[in-house]
Amino acid sequence: NTIENILITNIQFSQYVKVKLKIKYNNIFTLFPDPWPKKRHKKRRLINKEFIYDLTKLTKPNGKFFLKNR
Repeated sequence: NTIENILITNIQFSQYVKVKLKIKYNNIFTLFPDPWPKKRHKKRRLINKEFIYDLTKLTKPNGKFFLKNR
């Protein structure tokens, strides 16, 4: 059996958005994105306005984002 409806990658999200804009997803799951809870690490965090904006470009009109923290 092959799985055709899941993508697991280690490329940087900003690069993925530039390459895969023609693909639209029903659901996007982001699991444990910010392992840096301290304020001084804010600049390293994945979840920010730009990230959310990029997710909107990758989802279908009724698509959903799922975020799991901790």
